[in-house]
Amino acid sequence: MHQRTKQFVPQRSGITLFEVVLALAIFLGAMAVISQVLENGSRAATKAQLSSNAVIRCERRMNEVLAGVLPLSSEQNAPFEDDSSWQWTLNVADSGIPYLLETEMIVEHLDSNGMTNTTFRLTRLMRDPQIYEDAAIIPEEEL
Repeated sequence: MHQRTKQFVPQRSGITLFEVVLALAIFLGAMAVISQVLENGSRAATKAQLSSNAVIRCERRMNEVLAGVLPLSSEQNAPFEDDSSWQWTLNVADSGIPYLLETEMIVEHLDSNGMTNTTFRLTRLMRDPQIYEDAAIIPEEEL
């Protein structure tokens, strides 16, 4: 009888160099993608924080003008007292409506190069305070 002989097939005991290089390439590609996602998220978070800070500073400075704490006169690129990288501009103009003034507050943040990277504008109509001053002056004949 004819007996079949078994051929010995060596068992693989490790991974090949090609598999190591392929796994490393996949890992590095995934790390590059994850790094970009984190970078974009960080940049967006910083931009959102600057934008919300600009809104708060603009509203606060406009309220100071409306309350009479700051003079109602145009001001250009005045720095904030607490942080000189923030500056504000106030434009006061006639609105075309009697007894109303148009006030525009602009707040800007400057980066380390001195370039503006965040801006917020707020425009409001307000009564001309000169009306109250004129009304307070009563001629002596009327007293």
